[in-house]
Amino acid sequence: MSDKVDVLEALKHSNVFLTGGAGVGKSYITNEVISDYRKQVVSLGSTGVSAVNIGGFTVHSFFVFGIANNFEELAAGDKRAKKRLADLKKVLKATDLIIIDEISMVSTDLMEMIAYRLNNYG
Repeated sequence: MSDKVDVLEALKHSNVFLTGGAGVGKSYITNEVISDYRKQVVSLGSTGVSAVNIGGFTVHSFFVFGIANNFEELAAGDKRAKKRLADLKKVLKATDLIIIDEISMVSTDLMEMIAYRLNNYG
């Protein structure tokens, strides 16, 4: 896929993994897709820098992970975050597309925690 039209067309029927070398325009296309997508988009970054780059939040912040890096730590934090988790549930129900910039920086454990939140709060 070479431009935002291709990405927007692909998003009608599947997930998209946008990849390429440094400086080829991945963030540019991502920002274009975010601005042209006709539904509710949540923009996330795996790091603070990547989140700022696409005008979003970090994965940890959005999914109310706090400083948790595994399910044991997550369970402990969830007991203190009831209101934030209720808010997350509302946002996820209204969300049509989640974009995660720099997804290659997300660990397997963190991906499993994201899946857990989507399955239990989405």
